[in-house]
Amino acid sequence: MAYALVTNVAAGSANGTSVTTGGVDTTGADLIVIVVGGGSSVAVAPTDSKSNTWTALTISKVDSGERCSMFYCSAPVVGAAHTFSIPVTASSLPSICVAAFSGANTSGPLDLQEQDQAWLPTPGTNDLTVGDITPSADGALVVSGVAANVANTWTVESVGGGGGLAATITDQVARNANHIGSVLAYYIYPGAPAASRVVWNTDTATSAAGAIASFHNAAGGGGGGGGGGTTGSGSTLLFAVFGG
Repeated sequence: MAYALVTNVAAGSANGTSVTTGGVDTTGADLIVIVVGGGSSVAVAPTDSKSNTWTALTISKVDSGERCSMFYCSAPVVGAAHTFSIPVTASSLPSICVAAFSGANTSGPLDLQEQDQAWLPTPGTNDLTVGDITPSADGALVVSGVAANVANTWTVESVGGGGGLAATITDQVARNANHIGSVLAYYIYPGAPAASRVVWNTDTATSAAGAIASFHNAAGGGGGGGGGGTTGSGSTLLFAVFGG
């Protein structure tokens, strides 16, 4: 079964300490991925209105304290009016990007992960390249997130694998005094797995933290992991599907 996006939603905090998204219908999803951008205190797991349990990946952070956190839930409880939250923390300025998918291997979805960080002093020129992972099987889903520390707009300059592939951004939340900005994007890879990376570009100088992870599809197998660290004041979520 091939991966497909079921729904997505994003939100930024209105009070600087917590955030809850609007409700979406996640019916049919068997994997939900969340990227959280925020300050050094954003280390708590998300909650949701269906009482699911979330698995945390390695946090990516920069020295100034901002961080990009990624979580996932396989075989979640799903349905209409599904909301997602970051609970109250101390001045964490959280934002949240959520993407729900069908087609996952729910017995062991995680394949690989990696984290990257950078200082981007020249808007539109310096890029944040996140990852260099090669999914272990055809049909993998690749998700990337970014957090950055200014009110900026992110675009995806390129994705790994070549062949004219382009990412589609589905959500972007502007940074303000109460929350970090967020963006979500995806692309579908039509061939076998290749070295996967996401090159993010921004219109404002910033430090940034990025994360990337690949997930097995319903026909794939086993788990994996990776390391790294960074942070920032804008968050971004991207996913890619590799079809065999």
